[in-house]
Amino acid sequence: MRMSRYDGDSAKCTLTLSAKHFDWYQQKVVLRAFLNDLTLNLQANVTLYSWHSFCLAVDFQQETYNFVTRNFNSTGPIETAPDRAGGGFLPGGGVLILGQEQDSPEGMFSVEQSVSGSVADFAMYSRFLPRDAMVAFVLCVDLGSAQGGVVGTFGDFEDNWEVVGDTELLSLPKDAFCQPESRDFILLPERRTFEDSVNLCTKLGLPMALPENGKENAMLHEKAVSLESECVSAHGVNLWLGAQADLEEKRWLSRKTGEEVSFLFGDRRYSRISESTQCLGQSASSTSGVWKSLPCLRSKACTACEKASGRKFRMKGLCNDSLFDRELYMHGAENAKPVFHGAFHSKVFWNNTIWVMTSRLYPHLRATMGTRLNEYPLGRHPWRVSGDLCPNDLTDLLLTACDVDKFTCDDGACYEKAQRCDQRNDCSDNSDEQGCRLIVYPDDYSKTRLPPPKGQDKRANISLNINVTNIRNMDVLQQEIAFDICVLIRWEDLRLSYHNLRDDTYRNLVKDMDPLWLPRLVITDDTESRVDVNERSRSLIVIPGSFPLEEDPSQVAEDVVYPGENNRLSLRQEFTIIHQCPFDLNRYPFDKQACSVNIALSLEESVMARLVRGVEGDIRPPQIRFHEDDPDVQVLTLTLSNMYIYFIGNAYIPSLMLVLISYSSFFFSLDDFTDRIMANITALLVQATLYTQSSADTPKTAYLKLIDKWYMFSISIDFVMVLWQVVICIAMERDKNRKVVNSMAVNGVSRGVRTASGGSNSAGRANHSGRVLIPLLIFVFLVWYIVECSSM
Repeated sequence: MRMSRYDGDSAKCTLTLSAKHFDWYQQKVVLRAFLNDLTLNLQANVTLYSWHSFCLAVDFQQETYNFVTRNFNSTGPIETAPDRAGGGFLPGGGVLILGQEQDSPEGMFSVEQSVSGSVADFAMYSRFLPRDAMVAFVLCVDLGSAQGGVVGTFGDFEDNWEVVGDTELLSLPKDAFCQPESRDFILLPERRTFEDSVNLCTKLGLPMALPENGKENAMLHEKAVSLESECVSAHGVNLWLGAQADLEEKRWLSRKTGEEVSFLFGDRRYSRISESTQCLGQSASSTSGVWKSLPCLRSKACTACEKASGRKFRMKGLCNDSLFDRELYMHGAENAKPVFHGAFHSKVFWNNTIWVMTSRLYPHLRATMGTRLNEYPLGRHPWRVSGDLCPNDLTDLLLTACDVDKFTCDDGACYEKAQRCDQRNDCSDNSDEQGCRLIVYPDDYSKTRLPPPKGQDKRANISLNINVTNIRNMDVLQQEIAFDICVLIRWEDLRLSYHNLRDDTYRNLVKDMDPLWLPRLVITDDTESRVDVNERSRSLIVIPGSFPLEEDPSQVAEDVVYPGENNRLSLRQEFTIIHQCPFDLNRYPFDKQACSVNIALSLEESVMARLVRGVEGDIRPPQIRFHEDDPDVQVLTLTLSNMYIYFIGNAYIPSLMLVLISYSSFFFSLDDFTDRIMANITALLVQATLYTQSSADTPKTAYLKLIDKWYMFSISIDFVMVLWQVVICIAMERDKNRKVVNSMAVNGVSRGVRTASGGSNSAGRANHSGRVLIPLLIFVFLVWYIVECSSM
């Protein structure tokens, strides 16, 4: 049998007693012998509007088969019913039905199970043909009667066949279906510029016509002559050709391949390249299709595109219940314009006034498109539909030759889907930047209702990450701290869908957050009193985490749609928090303070959602933990270490130096009391001043802080040294008095009494004891102080 299919319905059979048919959609040939419970499924490369020769030989007793086509050979066993004993034959008698499936022997016919196509050179044999004979048949070698056993052919059509239904008998030469298919061209009978012609062929998914030999040029010229009145330009050219000029090399390049054109029809003088003539066309009948160079912009001619076998067009916007085909193929012409045939029964054609879509299967089904004369149904257009199952009579439909991974402009041009809504106008009509929506809300969406939980969860999970970015102010006197935090909240809203998400998540910025439900955080202190919170900024992005949904053919828009599940909303907020924090200053300035705030969802939201820790690495994790008494509350704790190095340099070392200065007075001359006492008093006064300044910068407490104890000791030790100097001074006065008394005794009474210099020297002993005891006191205090500080 040789066959050309016009539709792709897998249920339409070509031969029944045994049911044999092309399943175009699944690319296979199916044989079922109903009376023998046999099934045979064979893979085959089946395309619409092309002739296919095949030969199938079945041995019902051995339950084996041979299947031969031009590009595929197969042999093997036939599938049988599980309870079948095996072996058998195909009973004789009955009726051979061609082009119609029967649901019961010789009955239960349906127009929906009829073949739409052409069948030629049919022959049925009563014997199992050898493989070489089958190969000869598919290669169009005439077998004649040499094989014998012919029980049915088209040669005795009028005597043995009955024509039923919408069937037409034609007589075709064998070359019509046996010769390999050659290149063919389609003409579009409207004059347009070269650029517009290139765009139109591109929208059809076809390259511009460029004959490669004289035979193809003559075929194209013959088609153009029939439309010459509509096509001929002022330069005497009917058609644009798919070539472009290379000005530097002075040669013509194919627009399809980019290679140099090897075939140029006619005198080369007509196809010279110049600054003003960089396009190529085929001349009118007066010069027999000679190729001419002409201006690209100032000239207009008809468009010719090269046909592509199996080029598919998609019709989008039909409702799910629509009876129209959603896949169409360009084949043939009516009223000089191309016809788009549906994969099963639809047909789109020009009726000399408007574009019409009808159905071979449903006579009442019809749609019309209002359009200008030179406009084609490619792209997005309004259609008026009648007889369909869709609710709307007037609807926008999109007919596109673009692949499913491309975006179709309203005028039919194709671009990458990544160029959709990228804030750059790529389509000539700017339709790629129209109707852009990042978030799509369902009709029943409410921003007051929380997102539903996933799966079996009872509450939705709200991921929380916090980063402390800055300590703005720390007022120790008021025991108040102001700090900045960056809050990152992520969640999934299963009610939403998203369009055209980018891998670069910052391009998925939600500009209008007003219609959207957003988590509301409540921030309190340890007493559950709200702290002062100032929101400084917020931004919301969508983070893709799943594959997009399959394209919905009922939607005209070709947005890439992502579900709400596994695609997270990410809200980034920056707050300044002013928080009263009760400090424990016992060990000030060697202290560490822990200030905590509680973060939770609002009371009404916590019923349906819960906070969870964010994934490690989303943002730098701070000191955050779950509340011991309430797992729905997260506690942010700031641990603040005092800058004790600063105090060591600005308080401890100066005060210690003052103590040493005061101590140095013990090494002054005993007679220089004034200098000694002035050094001690000055150090004491400076110590008191330092303490006063330090106290002014720290809060008043009912207890002594470590720095208070330091200053108390420093002042006390200085005061002790002042008193010590007074004692030394008194001792010196007494020593002097003794010296005077002894001198008088020596002069007037006796020489045997000791003198002051050689006798008692209490001032010296007091000074020496100060030199020893004061450092000992300082050392003991320092040891205690260091132990106290390190015990933190």
